[in-house]
Amino acid sequence: MRSRALLLALVATAATAAFAPTASAAPTAPLPGGKYVGKAAAGTGKRVVVKVRSSNSHEQFRGVVRLRCAGVSARFSTGDGRFIARKRRGGRTIFKARGRFVTMNQVKGAVVRMNRHRRHGSCRPSDFRARLANSPRIHERTVTYGPFSVEPGMGHGHGGLNTALGNIDKPCEDCQIVAMSADLTEADGRSANYDTESMLHHVVLFNQGARDATCPGRPERFFAAGNERTPLLLPRGFGYPVAAGDRWRLITHLMNMGAATKDLYIKVSFAYVEGASGLQPAKPFWLDINNCGSSQYETPAGDHTAVRGFTVTPEMAGRLVAIGGHLHDHGTHISATDTTTGQLLCDAAAGYDNDPSYMGHIDSVGGCLGRSVGTLNAGDNLELRSSYDAPEAIPDVMGIMVGYVAPPG
Repeated sequence: MRSRALLLALVATAATAAFAPTASAAPTAPLPGGKYVGKAAAGTGKRVVVKVRSSNSHEQFRGVVRLRCAGVSARFSTGDGRFIARKRRGGRTIFKARGRFVTMNQVKGAVVRMNRHRRHGSCRPSDFRARLANSPRIHERTVTYGPFSVEPGMGHGHGGLNTALGNIDKPCEDCQIVAMSADLTEADGRSANYDTESMLHHVVLFNQGARDATCPGRPERFFAAGNERTPLLLPRGFGYPVAAGDRWRLITHLMNMGAATKDLYIKVSFAYVEGASGLQPAKPFWLDINNCGSSQYETPAGDHTAVRGFTVTPEMAGRLVAIGGHLHDHGTHISATDTTTGQLLCDAAAGYDNDPSYMGHIDSVGGCLGRSVGTLNAGDNLELRSSYDAPEAIPDVMGIMVGYVAPPG
């Protein structure tokens, strides 16, 4: 899973949206805390178990593969849904498996090496499939918004497109969302990025029926992505509730670095559980250096950190289960600290040169995820710190973290 970011602000124009729900293979991340159970094709259907534990980073999930008949487990980590699990003993590889989470519900792979031993009997290397076994049934759907006709230019009065959509389509009714991820695509369906002379500056989703935790006069900001496209993932047992009467709104800023106007589409993939799922509700909150404004601020040349304080409101209080960051080019890291308790809640680093489609621009900002990243008490003071190391002053950078809290327990 490529790590991408969380973003921003309010604009006021209108456009139209198209709804294209599909049986989506995204997101390709595993469910944090999920247990996947299945069988190996060879060896008379021997049981395979893949366990994923929550990690302290959106970029890496750690887990273990166990083929019971082999009597051995092998650990793995994954950043994009693909993994290699390997067990060594005495300098030799005694077990090796490869796999990929094809959806949040399912993992496929193969045991490619196994140390031969009589007690293995018919157990031998083979393909395997496993399905999520310890969570309610997760459905996946992609909503496509657009087309957006984007003029050449970089925006802010020089081409590009700032627009808003009201009453947009939702992936489900009476459900709880456990994951969201956004992508920008060209008219032919290709992912759009710097290598196609396009850029997703930001997309933000709002629930107009709820009040924002840090900007109470505005609707609730519950998901955002910049060009890094960081997905939102919640640990097993938690979900963002969607009521049948909820009305959603979208804002976006798109850039077209080509020479001609082009149509672009925003695709948001959702993983969700329907009905009375038993998941604990998780609520979003938004931390922003220029909160309740445009989200943009100026950073000077050189190494500089902008700081902003927040007070935890009753709506923000609870168990922090997920938080991720957003920065622009030349950003280095962004962090949130509870200065009342002295706890560093999350320090998210920016990444570069991980994906050629970004052509050297920022392509990841990390985050923190788990059943208890930290505890926020009403009245606590939070400090957001956004760091850049820029070759010259930049007038319109951003520093944002979006978190989700659940009831204590």
